[in-house]
Formats: sequence, structure tokens, C-alpha cells
Amino acid sequence: MLMHDKANEVRKPFAHQIALYTDDELDHYLGDHGRVVSVQDPENIPPSFAQRLRTTAARSIQNVNSYAVDLNLVAERLQTATTEPNLFCRSPSIATTESLPSQEEQDLQCLHDEMNSYNELVDAGGRPPYPRALLEQFFWTPEKFLDHDHYRDIIMFWRFNSTDRVNFCGCHLLRWSRFRRFQHIVRK
Repeated sequence: MLMHDKANEVRKPFAHQIALYTDDELDHYLGDHGRVVSVQDPENIPPSFAQRLRTTAARSIQNVNSYAVDLNLVAERLQTATTEPNLFCRSPSIATTESLPSQEEQDLQCLHDEMNSYNELVDAGGRPPYPRALLEQFFWTPEKFLDHDHYRDIIMFWRFNSTDRVNFCGCHLLRWSRFRRFQHIVRK
């Protein structure tokens, strides 16, 4: 049941993935997520991307149009709101906070995401960075493949911090999708 609930949640991108967004993609992402950047690994947000976010925020603040406020209307609404008897009553239900998933559950979710990304990449016509038969081995212990020239290059390209787990196919899928969009635009 827990895995089903997790699968329905929107996947948060990794910091290095969102840092690769174009300005248009970033504006679209910020618009969809309430001007908030939420990543799986916030500690890995590059300083250049943080500065880019500051610049984007400053630009959006400059573009905000302000409107005059009718204080009489505000006072009238406040008086109406405070005279309604049950407006501020507390809910009879007790608020609960879900516990954070264990590291094992997070790892299993990441493996599930990697499998989905692998399938999406193949369906999109992309070439996965490794054969399907190696998916779990590559996911759990990519360092075993550092001796192989082809896989070492892939691992070193996508893995910015050697202690973090990387969704190799997810990263590859993101780049492939961008390439396909660019290719589509160029061919028009």
C-alpha cells in the first residue's frame, strides 16, 4: 500500500536535473509549483543555480502589478467575518503527520523510478545507458562498473557526488526529451 501511495506522488527532480532547465522550463516549473523549487537533494543545489533563482525571483517581483486597496471594503469584510459564530472553531478531527519513509523505502522508490525511467526512455526511442539485465546491479552498486570504460564514463558524467544515488535513466531521459524537443523545433 505504501509503495502504491508513493508511486502516485509527483516525483521531485534532483538538484542537478532542475539546474539544467532552460529559462522557459524553469519558469514553467515555478508556475506549476507555486514559485517553489522542491528537489530530492537540496544540499546539492549548485551556487550558480541558486543565483539564477534569485535573479528570477527579483525579475518576477519587478513584474508584479500592485492594485489599490479599498480600506472601507476591507473593514466591512473583517466585521462580517468576526460576527460569524463558527468561523474560527477548530476542527474536531485531530491533525496527524505522516512519518517519513525509511531509507530502505526511499531506496526502493528510487529503484522503482529508475525502472520507470528506463521504460520511458526506451518507449521514447532513447538508448538507455546500460542493458536492462544490469538495471538493478547498476542501481545498487554502480561503483562495480567503474572498471569498464564505457560505464565509467556514464557514471562519472551523471554522478556529481559519489555518495548520492543517481537515477541514471531519469537523467538520460530528461536530456533525451530536451534533445527531441529541440530536434522537433529545428525540423519545423
